Formats: sequence, C-alpha cells, structure tokens
Amino acid sequence: MNKIPELIEKRGWSKKEFIAHCALAGMSMSTAYRIARGDLNVKFTSLLTAAKVLEIDIEDLALLFHQMKKEL
Repeated sequence: MNKIPELIEKRGWSKKEFIAHCALAGMSMSTAYRIARGDLNVKFTSLLTAAKVLEIDIEDLALLFHQMKKEL
C-alpha cells in the first residue's frame, strides 16, 4: 500500500503540486515524481527533502518507506 499519495492529499495538494514544491526545495522533478508514485529507490537526501516538503518528521517518512518495502 502506498501512503505517499495520502500524505500529499492530506496537504491538499495534487501530485503535480507536490512535485512543484519539491522542485522549489531543490529536488529534481523526476525524483519528486518517483517519490509521489511510491518509488522506494531514492537517495536519503531526497527523502529528507520530501519530509520537509510534506512537513513530517524524517523518522516518520523513513518508517513509512520501510513499511512499504516490507509489503512488496
């Protein structure tokens, strides 16, 4: 189960808006797109940026990614 779209929606954003916010924070649009669709193959720095953009603790986002990986 992919929780990333739920976190994006909770902020009131579309995936495109999330990607734009990530790009403004210095992340490449392609990486932001991958995170928005739940791709687990990202660098830690990208995970940090996504956590900042979504205004959640990095620990919470890392746990979420770990749980998603276990479900695969």
